[in-house]
Amino acid sequence: MSERIRIAGVTGGMMRITDLFYLLDRKILIMDVKDGMCDASKRQLALAGASIIGPLANVEDVLLATALHGPDAAIIEVRAESRDMIQIARQLESLQIPFVFAAISTKAKDFLQGGFNLNGDVNELRYITQALFVRPVRDGLH
Repeated sequence: MSERIRIAGVTGGMMRITDLFYLLDRKILIMDVKDGMCDASKRQLALAGASIIGPLANVEDVLLATALHGPDAAIIEVRAESRDMIQIARQLESLQIPFVFAAISTKAKDFLQGGFNLNGDVNELRYITQALFVRPVRDGLH
C-alpha cells in the first residue's frame, strides 16, 4: 500500500500509511533532557496511534518508567550525559526494547548529520520508526 496522508501542521510532507501502522498502539518512551520536543512531533506520534511516555528528563525517571510502563521502543536524547545514556542503553537492551539516540530539537544547529532527529519533520519520524520497528539495529550502538 503506497497511499500517503498529509499530517496538518507539520513539516516534511506526507508519510505512507504503512509507516503509521508501525506506531499504532505502541508505547514510545522519550528522554528529552533539554525540553526540546516540539508539539509537531507529539502530534505526529499521537496521530499515528502511539502513546508517549514522557518526555522524561533524567535517567531515574527513564528507568522507573521503563519498569512501570513497558515501552515498545525508546527515543533517547543524544545530549544526555554519556553515563546516563550507557545506563539506559544497558537497561533497554537487557529488556530487548528497541531504541535510538536522536537529536530532539527544532533548531537546525542541533540536528545530527547522518543521525536521527526528532524535530517535527515527518520524514525524520519515518526514519526513526523504520529503525525501531522495521530494520532494527542488531549489535552495537543504535
